[in-house]
Amino acid sequence: MDLQQLVYFECIAKYENFSKASQILYVSQPSLSASVLRLEEELGAPLFDRKKGRIYLNSYGRYFLGVTQKILGLVDESKNSVWQESQTETKTRISIAGNGFNNTISDLIWKFQQRNPSVIIHSQFVNPLSPIEFSENDFIINRTHDTIPSYFHHMVLQRGEYHVVIPKTSPLSLQSCIRIQDLEHENFCFMTDDNKNYEPPHKYCLDAGFIPQCSFSTNDSFAKFRYLSKGTAAAFIPAGAVEMYSLIPDIVILPICKEDQKKYLMAHYHLYWSDAIYELPATTAFLEFIKNSIASSEEGGEIDIIR
Repeated sequence: MDLQQLVYFECIAKYENFSKASQILYVSQPSLSASVLRLEEELGAPLFDRKKGRIYLNSYGRYFLGVTQKILGLVDESKNSVWQESQTETKTRISIAGNGFNNTISDLIWKFQQRNPSVIIHSQFVNPLSPIEFSENDFIINRTHDTIPSYFHHMVLQRGEYHVVIPKTSPLSLQSCIRIQDLEHENFCFMTDDNKNYEPPHKYCLDAGFIPQCSFSTNDSFAKFRYLSKGTAAAFIPAGAVEMYSLIPDIVILPICKEDQKKYLMAHYHLYWSDAIYELPATTAFLEFIKNSIASSEEGGEIDIIR
């Protein structure tokens, strides 16, 4: 008995038809018939009942079909395991977590992969203040500059400022820039973390002297995007997200007036990492690529070690 016989038997049993199996397997009917007869002789029992030129699986055949499918399934599983293991040897995975992905940062990741096609990047949105969620990631990208446990180093990836999304129906949409105090009577959409805490701009409204009216909150950035696409709420968005939100026809995106921008809020994107990344060539190469890219950009980059 060999695997080829089992493959032949499975196909014949599936259609209960030698002619159909012959077409699918590209094997002559006499060869298939001979293979089944040898199999039945080896097993010591008939697998098919033969009536008026047709074949039907009998009880032995149905039992042996189940065994055959298990054997062939294990063979396929073994092949997949070996293939995945071979890919692991040639592919290196870098994991990036955080809440600060935008077009500029995505472009940096893409350019790195063009130079290093064997590197696989896995990114996921997480609450950056939850060490359980991101503790196994190589890098963290975050829009705030808070100390993150176990991630001792950080650098500014991109300098940016917040903008405000305003419904076109709001009188504020006619202004050239927005003062935070002007937003007192607007309905807001805010991002939240897993502890239901609002994103930093909520506090900036409090600092400006009013409690913002929140009609919708979510921890999903795409849910925020979809909600704002209805053109019925205001929201703060970082500069890196302006290009994406500009696709929404029923909103206006306005910059925050410079005085308020400096006084209340900034939206710098930071990259965090720990000493553990220096253990792998790929993660070290990724960090060096980012540093060099930032250094050669017009904005430049600041590297700061926080202990």
